[in-house]
Amino acid sequence: MVQILLSTFDVIINKYKGFLSMKKANTSGFTTVELMVVVAIIGIALAIATPALMAYMPNMQLKGAARSLYMALMQAKSEAVRRNVNCVLTFNQAVNGDTYTYVVYQDDNGDFTFDPGEQPIVLAGPLPSKVSITNNNLGANADGKKTIVFQPNTLPSIPGSWSNGTIEFTSSQGTVTSVVVNKSGNVRIKL
Repeated sequence: MVQILLSTFDVIINKYKGFLSMKKANTSGFTTVELMVVVAIIGIALAIATPALMAYMPNMQLKGAARSLYMALMQAKSEAVRRNVNCVLTFNQAVNGDTYTYVVYQDDNGDFTFDPGEQPIVLAGPLPSKVSITNNNLGANADGKKTIVFQPNTLPSIPGSWSNGTIEFTSSQGTVTSVVVNKSGNVRIKL
């Protein structure tokens, strides 16, 4: 019995000696102090960059709203040719109980108004919160909504007008961007 205890005690001592005599492994990585310095530098950089980014945000939204309208007008123009029918873009149009900033649709009966059964092509949601339409010189359709019509020959028709159509967007900072449709059907963004 004593022999068993001594051998067990000997095994424990040898393991403990082995644990103490182990060489420390080379460690690689970062210390806590180094990590804290990096976190502090990132925090300072974010504190400097955030106001500049927030000031630029309304201009990004303004350009995005103008590009979306530009693309909707170009789609109306191309769909008029492809379908060989008038395609209309109308502002503040209701479709199935929801009102959209603008809607592009196929005008089957040629009255420039969105009627039940006419097929919407583009339904544009609300403008970004820091962007508004401040000027829209398009003519109004029979429903009193600002409208532009693209004919199958790509020429635009603005109800009650023969002038260029201009839609101005203004950001909360007062920056203005326009989308212009001229008499020959060319659409451009004017910064």
